[in-house]
Amino acid sequence: MRSWICVLGLVTALLMARGAAAQFAQYTAPGSLGERGEALEGHLKEAVEKARWSLGPLRLDPWATVKDLAFIDNVFAETSGQEVSDITATAGLGLRGYLRTGSKVIWAVHALPEYVYWQDQTERRRWNGRYGGGLFAYFNRLKIEATVQQMKVQDVVTAEFEQQITSDQLRVQMSTEVELTGAISIYADAYSLETENLTQELADSRVPELQRLDREETVINAGLRWRPRRRIAFSLGFEASEVNFRDPTFSRANSGTAPFFGVEYDRDTLFVRANVALRSLEAENTANFPDFDDPTGDLLIQIKPSERLSVQFYGQSGLVYSLSSDYAYFTDQRFGGGVRFEVGRRLSLRGYAEVGSLDYERLSTAALERQDDLTTLGASVEFELWRSLRLGIGLYRTDYDSNLDLFDRTVTVLRSSVGFGSDSFAW
Repeated sequence: MRSWICVLGLVTALLMARGAAAQFAQYTAPGSLGERGEALEGHLKEAVEKARWSLGPLRLDPWATVKDLAFIDNVFAETSGQEVSDITATAGLGLRGYLRTGSKVIWAVHALPEYVYWQDQTERRRWNGRYGGGLFAYFNRLKIEATVQQMKVQDVVTAEFEQQITSDQLRVQMSTEVELTGAISIYADAYSLETENLTQELADSRVPELQRLDREETVINAGLRWRPRRRIAFSLGFEASEVNFRDPTFSRANSGTAPFFGVEYDRDTLFVRANVALRSLEAENTANFPDFDDPTGDLLIQIKPSERLSVQFYGQSGLVYSLSSDYAYFTDQRFGGGVRFEVGRRLSLRGYAEVGSLDYERLSTAALERQDDLTTLGASVEFELWRSLRLGIGLYRTDYDSNLDLFDRTVTVLRSSVGFGSDSFAW
């Protein structure tokens, strides 16, 4: 018991150092760091069993949603006094399919088209969607997951300008894990991600040049996982990454390596997950990217004093590419806490608060030093109306207080959704 607490303390200390966590997470949604998430394997097997239609060995599950019905008080993330408000909503209707070939292998596909509506910003109305296929094999000592996904979704791209923009992403990924003994396994993961921010049709000077962030990422990592007991696991590995930007006049291309360490502890009353990576990134060719040599990390602690009540504490520090010509990137550091309370079997209430800062890395001494401090307060309600039919309402407000008054801003979002079929995973 004492040994894993010491390890957790080391990870937390590294997290508090100046640095960045998930290097390629361009945006972190308020409150999302406090969500534990669900393992893909467990979700996929449950989805196959609960699929509503059967055509021989083929299982089909319909999906429908009206989500992101939101009032946004500052569409263009402008400074105080220049805000423009609007209402947006997304509606989708699609289908997921699953085919078992034997008891250990699942083939999965999905087609989930969506239509995005804006009341006043009519040029933002468009068809989006998520389409993909995958092979998932879970043998006794071998796990393989191989997927291809094309995703056009509307979301915030960067905290630098919290505007809802559609991004087009193509992701190809393969993961595998081989169990060597009952306690030790080796794993490897590789993915390629192409991102294009679709701003060409938005002929408005208040829309930032988000196409500057269009890029291609390739990441490969491999390592060792040790489970000395059923409820605890340690991971030790090595990662190599390469990022290339499409705009040669605004390139932040870089490559590098990172040894990393992770620990996860899971009990009914306590869940702990912590990760740290010692990143070393260098510019590719003539790119404007200062060398980055810092630890990166994230931490989640969830305590359940009772069956209905859970308390979360979390933190992250992440590298994010900047849109400005004066800065290469900024480190997004934030820490927060939340409370979730289950009222009966169908109603869930959640509240959270976060503080943090965006610390910008200058490209030259002529640029002004910049730091945006942020404070977020948020709350949400989730209600299961009937079987897989769910209703959700959420509200958050983020205040940015910059040392450069020009960048002071406030973003308030009231959002609701109603959906049939799971939307937490595309699969």
